[in-house]
Amino acid sequence: MNPSTLLARVIVRQIIEAGVTDVVISPGSRNAPLSIAFHQASVKNLIKLHVRIDERTAGFFALGIAKASGRPVPIVCTSGTAVANYHPAVLEASHTNIPLLVLTADRPASLRKTGANQTTEQARIFGKAVRYFADVSGSVYPMELPFNSLQSGPVHINIQFEEPLVGDKSDNWLNDLTITAPKVFDRKAPGTFYTKSTRGVLVIGHDRGGLSAESVRDFAEKLGWPVIAEDPLSFENAISHASVFLTSKTIADDLVADTVVVIGRTTLSRSINAFIKMARKEIVID
Repeated sequence: MNPSTLLARVIVRQIIEAGVTDVVISPGSRNAPLSIAFHQASVKNLIKLHVRIDERTAGFFALGIAKASGRPVPIVCTSGTAVANYHPAVLEASHTNIPLLVLTADRPASLRKTGANQTTEQARIFGKAVRYFADVSGSVYPMELPFNSLQSGPVHINIQFEEPLVGDKSDNWLNDLTITAPKVFDRKAPGTFYTKSTRGVLVIGHDRGGLSAESVRDFAEKLGWPVIAEDPLSFENAISHASVFLTSKTIADDLVADTVVVIGRTTLSRSINAFIKMARKEIVID
């Protein structure tokens, strides 16, 4: 077995055993070892494989999965300028603490600064936007992926693959896996909240203040207040189109709350932000 295939299988095996359920791949040549390994795993229903040709689209697609699920999502691309197209999604993940695992395939370090095709300085390309970075070369075995670092944001693993990039077709390496339960990162433990207000509104921002969607849903159910959510798909009981009808000052005045609890970073809607400011008391959980 060639070193590139072995390294890719080590990485994919750890990802699956960590309970990761989805991966987003942008096809290319240099990332073939990872693409083949993930495909073999998907055939055995060990992971759900999403293919997106455009890397920028792939990055935001993976970001959406990670936001909705609270679970780490790997994104995989080939070498060269393809990597730079992940940067917008990585910045979003950094600012919102989303567990995005960026796996970028690279050519050997000896080809850097030589004018080789599809080769650029991929090492530390995302700068301080990632919580952890590693530039991996050769057959590193065993190798431990930094899953704990994903609790606070994106992680970048740059992997130098040498030719040959395609190995044997055996999938025996996927036997005898020890798969843990899918890990949902709940970066904060919910505390105790006391209020005497009977006329209140709960506003849930896009990052949920580092709490899992399950924790926030449980809190909202116990609170029993109307809910306005930046991510309505995660909160089916949220009020639909609040940002539209709250543009009416008459309606907003009629609905003004004694207390507004905001979980996470506030919404982008001007009308909802104005409605929050109208409340007699505002409590922010972030």
